[in-house]
Formats: sequence, C-alpha cells, structure tokens
Amino acid sequence: MHAIEISNTEHRFAYNGDNGSTWHGLGTRVDGLATVDQMLTAALADWRVEKQALYVQSPDGTGLVEVPNKVATVRVEHMLNADGFTTEYTPLGVVGKDYAIEQNREAAEWAVELVGASGNDAVIDTMGVLHDGREFFVGVDLGTLVLDPDGIGDVIKRFLVVRNRHDGTSSLCAFPTMTRVVCHNTLTAAWGGAKRNSQIHNVRHTSGKDWRKQDAIAAMGIARAISEQFVETATQMMSIEGGHNVLDAVIDTLWEKPNASASDRTRTLWTNRRNRIHRLYTTDTNAGGFGDSGWTVWNAVGEYLDHSRKDLRKRAIASMDPMSEDARLKDKALGKILSLV
Repeated sequence: MHAIEISNTEHRFAYNGDNGSTWHGLGTRVDGLATVDQMLTAALADWRVEKQALYVQSPDGTGLVEVPNKVATVRVEHMLNADGFTTEYTPLGVVGKDYAIEQNREAAEWAVELVGASGNDAVIDTMGVLHDGREFFVGVDLGTLVLDPDGIGDVIKRFLVVRNRHDGTSSLCAFPTMTRVVCHNTLTAAWGGAKRNSQIHNVRHTSGKDWRKQDAIAAMGIARAISEQFVETATQMMSIEGGHNVLDAVIDTLWEKPNASASDRTRTLWTNRRNRIHRLYTTDTNAGGFGDSGWTVWNAVGEYLDHSRKDLRKRAIASMDPMSEDARLKDKALGKILSLV
C-alpha cells in the first residue's frame, strides 16, 4: 500500500519526527524540518534522471535499430558498495524526444519557492520515492491553522505537496492539502482532495516548464489558497446551529430512512447507524468538546465514515480514496449543512 522504493534494505523516504511518526513506520527520521539538501540525502533521493536512446532488434535479427521520436528516462545513481563506487542505471519509462526532465532536486526547490522560502530554509516535512523510482514527492510544512482561536480552537495542520513522475504518465504538479503525505495512498488522497477543489497547478514536461513554474510562483498563491478557502468554509459551518435535529437532517440526506415495507434487517441497520453517529456527535472530539454547530455535525459524520468499517484495509482505502463513496457522502453532508444558513 505504501509503494515506497527500497534500496539495499533502506526505504527511500524521510520525515520530520517532530510532526509525529508515520503509519507505516518506514524511512529515515529527521529531527525537525529539513532543507532540500538534508532531505534529499535522508530520503536517498539525490540522483539524476537522463534521456537515452531506445533500440529494438532489426527485422533481420542482425542488429539494433533506434526507435524514432522516443527515448527512455533512466535513473543514473552512484552507489557505494564493497568494491567502491559503481554507477547503476535504472530504466523508468518511455517518453517523447522533447520530454523535459524535472530532477528531484529541481522539484524540491520549486516546492520551497512556492511557499516563499529560500533554498537554505528548513521547511520540508516529508520526501519520498515511489514505484521503483518512477515517482517523487515532497511535502512542505505550512504551519498550523487554528480555527476560531477565540472559540473552539480546532487545530489543523497544513502542507504543500509537489508531485513528479519520471515515466511520462503525468505532469509535475503542486497543491495544498491537510493530509500529511507519507506514501502512495496518502499522496493519492491529498491529490484527489485538491483536484475536487480545483487547487492543483500542473506543469507539463515540455520546453516551457521553467517559465510555467515561475508563473505558478507569481500567480497561483497556492500556499494561501488552502487556508483562505478552508477557513471560510469552516467558519461558515461554525456559525450554523447544530444539535441532534440538524444531525438527523444530514443523516436522512445521506441514507434514506427505510419505509414500513423494508425488512427488519434493513430498518435495524439504519437505526444502528443513526444511533452510532449520534453517540459520536456527543464525544469530546465533536460537540462534547467544541459545542453544537454545523462544524461538529460534519465532523461526527466524517468520523463515522472514516472508522465504521471493520476491515482495516478497506477502511484505509475508503477514507483516502478521493473518488470513494465515503468521499462523496462527506461532500454531500457538507452541502446539506451549508444549505442551512
């Protein structure tokens, strides 16, 4: 599920230990936020990708013929072993001859620039290599956001993620998220959430990628977008009256109440779900700790959706998959609550 590449028994992933451990427990812990150089070294990601010609066997079997208009992307890495330094070549993908490579270092430096930091600033929280070197990501810590600091004081972590693939299957991109990216699944979840909110800035691997990256730094305001949009929505939900009647209205919107002709089992399942969500609503993580509001109604429903499945693997996939039924229900609940203004 994590898809983190392994090199000589070491995982190509590093994380800031001050922000807590990761769910998979893999990689190298760094004490505090790191610079680009520090994290590239810790994550075993400081290598280069180059383009090389592609060849196929000639029809008569006597030699090799170069494939026109196509090249291979190849990782070139200097490795230290018992015999000294050796150079290893790892094919990553097949791309067009005009494909412009974005090195891991360049992608990480772009992430730092996007948040207005300099190359020597320690702002990187996580960094990793996925899918045998084909994918690279870096997560920048944007700090903590306190919602309604004079009221409920709910604390939200914020990150900016840069994602890059070396096999030609997707663009270089950057997006804000509240998900800490530590593996393939969390990367997919964070990307999906940003896509739903139209917060992804893509840069194609072409000759114009450098000016497009600069355009993103100047125009997108990506580091501020997540705070502004999320605070606005959360504040609006906090101003909406909550309570068990509002929670019932949301539940009825998400799951239609069985009629009299429904089976006993169907009615029992619906009632048990409703009762469980109401119990979650009264806990300290929701209304019990933060009062009655649309915000706590939404969090109670989200908590149920994230933790209701008994199968831990299915639960993790459903909670992180942006296209899952759970994600659709959360969006539907949000819409219902906001309609109560």
